[in-house]
Amino acid sequence: DKLGMSRCWAIHTRQGNELGPKDANDALQANVSLEELVNSAYGMVSQDIVSVESLRDDVMQLVLNPYQGAGAPIPKWPNFAKVLGGHRAGEVTVFSGKTGAGKTTWLSQYSLELADQGIPQLWGSFEVQNLRLIAKMLQQVAKSPPNELSTAQLHQHMDKLEALPLHFMRFHGTTGVDTVIDVMEFAAYAHDVQHVIIDNLQFMTAEIRSRDKFDLHDYALNRFRKFATEKGVHVSLVIHPRKEDDDTALSTASVFGSAKATQEADNVLLLQSSHLSRDVDIKKNRFSGQLGKVKFHFNPASLCYEELQEDESSFNP
Repeated sequence: DKLGMSRCWAIHTRQGNELGPKDANDALQANVSLEELVNSAYGMVSQDIVSVESLRDDVMQLVLNPYQGAGAPIPKWPNFAKVLGGHRAGEVTVFSGKTGAGKTTWLSQYSLELADQGIPQLWGSFEVQNLRLIAKMLQQVAKSPPNELSTAQLHQHMDKLEALPLHFMRFHGTTGVDTVIDVMEFAAYAHDVQHVIIDNLQFMTAEIRSRDKFDLHDYALNRFRKFATEKGVHVSLVIHPRKEDDDTALSTASVFGSAKATQEADNVLLLQSSHLSRDVDIKKNRFSGQLGKVKFHFNPASLCYEELQEDESSFNP
């Protein structure tokens, strides 16, 4: 029978002294106490392996308080927060919707809601220029078209917007994944950013030959997944869907790329748009498993999404 790592113990005979004895024989010759060396031995346990014992307290906490891990609330969207379980750190959300459905506008309001609670945001807006994105946010904060406000009123709302913990990458158009990750790591360290929005992932593969697109797409997903887990930062990835008929509702299979995108994600949200309403269809929710559609009314004057009543939405346990 093999001895097994659990029965092995390590002893450092040098005890932190580079000139100390290299082994037990040298220790004996140097009159070093072998008893003290043995007492200083430590178990050969891998840092990448855990046991039930080491996780016992955390497991009991989870079982006794299953919703303790729920994320930050979203006061203006209580139905959405109720189904999703709030905004949680260290997760990856895939957000998709057809062209013109309002993905950037919805995410803009979402980031404002989180920033208003003191959660620092970082935008990687590769499709919409930062100036236009911030102008959109200004209209959402003011809840009125800019041309209906005086210059003084605009400055007041801009002051409110400027006070929020919002940060923006300078990139626009096609940008390398590694470059973006470098900026995200800096922002997490220097600005304590807790939520990163990437709009959208396709801009990182735009100039790649078609046979290499999926490989780079998967590489990018791996990098974002690793960043979210290691840094404890929530990453929201906008991924355009495959081409679908205008009257066909999106599904998880509609998300562009390989199945890896929806497999790696903790949450998959699809913005379903119709002439009657715009629904956020929660297709995956790793936290609680609760799925369903949350119905919104879009106000073009304020560029804001307003939740409809809970009985108008459909939830599945």
